[in-house]
Amino acid sequence: MEVDPGLPAGHFDLVFSIYGLGWTTDLPATMALVSRYLRPGGSFILSGEHPAYGCLEWNGAQYTVAESYHVEGAREHASWKGVPIVIQRRTLGTFVGAIAQAGLRIEALVESSPNERLATEAHVDPARWYSVARARMMPTTFILKARK
Repeated sequence: MEVDPGLPAGHFDLVFSIYGLGWTTDLPATMALVSRYLRPGGSFILSGEHPAYGCLEWNGAQYTVAESYHVEGAREHASWKGVPIVIQRRTLGTFVGAIAQAGLRIEALVESSPNERLATEAHVDPARWYSVARARMMPTTFILKARK
């Protein structure tokens, strides 16, 4: 994401990232490319796991704040299918700052609320990463909309 693959400048009406920018190691460089690719008036939509969501931990009886929201950087997770992954943890302020620094104007920020009607039986277990109980305490997702 940090390296220009040769996409034309000012060509796109819309650039979006769905849970993707957690992987970039150089957010300012990535955002500069996003801005470069957008035409004037074009939109950028970013969604990702809410940075505060990962601060909670289930201890078997209740959720606790297990780590500081303010500490950013690489985090290794034993994730999907047991394969360790590394995600770059950032605050909402870091995302907003990088978007603004790239010359984009924030138009909206949405922080999700749980829709318990869509929850499956598995989402009832508070030990699961995506559980209804955790989502009641912290938004699972954020969405930012910006315009060039």
